[in-house]
Amino acid sequence: MAGLVLLNLPIELILRILHELDLPSLVRCRQICTLLRDKIDGDVVLQYKIELVTHGMEDSPQNALTVSDRLQRLQRHTEAWRSIRCTSSDEVHMGGRVGMMALEMRGGVLAHLLSSNTGDRKIGMTFTQLPSELRGIPHRTWNLTDLGTDVTYCTMDPSQDLLVLVGPLRSRENDSEYTLHLRKLSSGETHPEALLERLQYLTSIGDDWTHRVRVTVFGDYLGLLVGNEYRRQYEVVIWEWKTGLVVLNIEFSSECDFAFVSPRQILILSVRPSQPHPDGTDTPKRLALTAVDFKTAPCMRYKFEDVQFTCEFEYPPLATSGSIWKLSLSSDPPPGWTPPSDPQAKVPFHKGRYERLLVVSIRYFTGTQDSDDPISHFIPLVAIRPLLEDSVSSVGRRIPWEEWGPRQTRMCLVEPGVNILGGSDFWVYAMSHVFLIQKSAETRTIVIWNFDQLAVRKEYGKSIGKEGGMNATPSFNFSSAAIQYGVFREPVNTSLPFQRWELDFQESRVNRTLVPFLSEDSVILMDGGVDKYRVLNF
Repeated sequence: MAGLVLLNLPIELILRILHELDLPSLVRCRQICTLLRDKIDGDVVLQYKIELVTHGMEDSPQNALTVSDRLQRLQRHTEAWRSIRCTSSDEVHMGGRVGMMALEMRGGVLAHLLSSNTGDRKIGMTFTQLPSELRGIPHRTWNLTDLGTDVTYCTMDPSQDLLVLVGPLRSRENDSEYTLHLRKLSSGETHPEALLERLQYLTSIGDDWTHRVRVTVFGDYLGLLVGNEYRRQYEVVIWEWKTGLVVLNIEFSSECDFAFVSPRQILILSVRPSQPHPDGTDTPKRLALTAVDFKTAPCMRYKFEDVQFTCEFEYPPLATSGSIWKLSLSSDPPPGWTPPSDPQAKVPFHKGRYERLLVVSIRYFTGTQDSDDPISHFIPLVAIRPLLEDSVSSVGRRIPWEEWGPRQTRMCLVEPGVNILGGSDFWVYAMSHVFLIQKSAETRTIVIWNFDQLAVRKEYGKSIGKEGGMNATPSFNFSSAAIQYGVFREPVNTSLPFQRWELDFQESRVNRTLVPFLSEDSVILMDGGVDKYRVLNF
């Protein structure tokens, strides 16, 4: 009856109602009758809305393009990625050799540190804004030639014009000190929104060459991970970078990593040791993702064992033989991130702010040798976000592996032929990650896995019946992945589907080590041994 009332309304009112509906409701309305189907299929605003949601995109309301133009660009953009057909290819010279540790890419901006004349200090930076013809982003480069300080690490947030420079570790009487400089990305000047020009952090974990450093920006918050990989000592500190206030400081006695997942929560990846059980047995040692609300945590430094967490995502029990020696947790850009709000920009759309893939990398020691095949675990944020939100007001909630892992995530070994280089074996952006395979002496393959489930289902439906079937580009993987041995006590099976895209290219330099980076519009192939990189724009 309600459907008949709707159909009796004027067409203009029907369209206004349809414009307010979400994607599932539009799909249901489309199935009611030919009138609604034709109106939905023939309305450019509704088609643009459907395409945005299907491919995990958001509209940029400040853009001046018509909806019809935005729809055409979005369709061309998604088709370019679907067919792995780049719109242009550029080779960019950096003006000097750099190592992989001197590189950083965030928000479509690639940065590298410039060395002093002696090569032992990093005192300047070069930035490249990667172009996109379809999203109206121009190619742009700029230099900061005198930063006024030596730099060992950096990160940035183009949406806030923020550049964070980490100075070298300075030894003090009983501890060591890191200094973080807060600058404008565009000019290198002190950031005007920062109350303090620099943030200083004292650590007692030693000052030898085995230090690990990672910095992450999330809106008003800045997170720092420092660690001594030889001693297995790590510390995490989070500031409100605009005020300089410390909101969280934790010490760890084992390998760990962290990532922001909401405006008030971080996920900490670590190994939970076995604990005595009331029945006299010991609980098994487990890998875990622990959610901590840093807005309610005490500001003093305290041990991870004493952390009051909101919820914890448990992994299967670890094997008693061997041990984990390297963990990493990455997601780019952070959840909630959007491009700069520039009225002059012509960016019509961008990846949805919560379309994010968390990637866990596990390297383990079996007792005889280090693992040659690191384990990767791909976790869509949408799979755990409802549980995170439900647990904000709770304390100590533990979520067993069976409730979150087997069907909503994918865990697998690194594919044969992947060239592992330090911690840069993968690069993730939004819901995709990229890696390189060496098929032969002169043939490399760029491989991209896309875990956006709406896009996977839509593209799989479009591929059925086409010439080439499942061998067409892209291919799809709906099978289960099994970890049969190594780090876990029992076999682990997961089954999250994904799209797989491949692009072959020739490389005559046999011993050349390339590392792929991924952005919203480009694949970047970087060689740390030379002064140039190749950009494939989509």
